[in-house]
Amino acid sequence: MFNINPAAAKAYDQRGGYISQAGKYTGKIESLIWHVKDSQSGQSQGVFLNFISDDRQKARFYINTSYHGGTQNERGIATINALLSVVRERSSCDPVPCTIKEYDKDLKQEVDVQRECFARLHGKPLGIVVQMVHEDGQERPKPELYSLFEPATEMTASEIHNRATEPAQLGKVLAYIADNPLYDKRRSGSVPPPPKRQEQQTGQPQPQDDIDDDIPFYHLVV
Repeated sequence: MFNINPAAAKAYDQRGGYISQAGKYTGKIESLIWHVKDSQSGQSQGVFLNFISDDRQKARFYINTSYHGGTQNERGIATINALLSVVRERSSCDPVPCTIKEYDKDLKQEVDVQRECFARLHGKPLGIVVQMVHEDGQERPKPELYSLFEPATEMTASEIHNRATEPAQLGKVLAYIADNPLYDKRRSGSVPPPPKRQEQQTGQPQPQDDIDDDIPFYHLVV
């Protein structure tokens, strides 16, 4: 009645779900959402990065770019610069209305919603390194964006800006994550905080007036 189908057998191990382990993932930007939050202390801004891996595993990361009151979050701005670098784009352009899928906790399924998105970057190939983080009040650890790289070359943002010919930084990052897959932020946690990210040590790329001359930007064909 049943005959083996190798493709179907492989698909069993690639059923998707959500990223729940530290490590290296390649995939694409499913959506990049502009998020503005108003409060009594002022307005904060940031970006939700929805990532989907080649194995159909998903993860959602928040990149804060400014705190309440308008103070820039330099780390968040550096992350956005790194993201633009590894997808080889000069600019995200302005956000535009998009229909995307988001998980509805009440319905327990994905639904179509309208969001302001950086649609120019949707579908761009992206590599990420994830570290699991356990914070107070959380039942289980959640994935945190630790580093970004270009899937085709495995180069990080600084290597792209420095016109490196061979990737070297990613291996160092993965070695650290292999030794420290979990960062326990709970008060009772015994795991020490991680050192500065390698990308931060070498310096995140900053916007440049002559970016066309300094960086080999191009559109990847996939």
